[in-house]
Amino acid sequence: MAENDRPATIGELKATFPDDPTFALECAEKALTLAESKIAFADKTLASKPVGKAPGGKPIATAAKARTQSTDEGGGVTADDFEAAVCEVIRTSPHLTRKQAVIQAARQNPEAHQAWIDATNQKYPRRYS
Repeated sequence: MAENDRPATIGELKATFPDDPTFALECAEKALTLAESKIAFADKTLASKPVGKAPGGKPIATAAKARTQSTDEGGGVTADDFEAAVCEVIRTSPHLTRKQAVIQAARQNPEAHQAWIDATNQKYPRRYS
């Protein structure tokens, strides 16, 4: 039986999602395959990722909500567009690691990748020049 045809074992799920054992257990209870579990995790991560904070630290919106908003406000692609592209690659090719999905999404969406790099560099500025 192929790996994608059978439900993932708890050991496989714990190894795949070491930082989220609750999610691994939920996938085991639903008898999801490893591929289905990766897709569900990508959806969960994207849907709950805050894209901005208001004064006081409260999230303004989540990435899922931001994806539905028009990009006319910013005048182009955003870092969230790249995150969505990575999740889409994982959804369509669940055998890829996140690193491989990022590489593929960067090749397919160079402008969104650059926006993601710029946003990351602003969030974590270099300490030394």
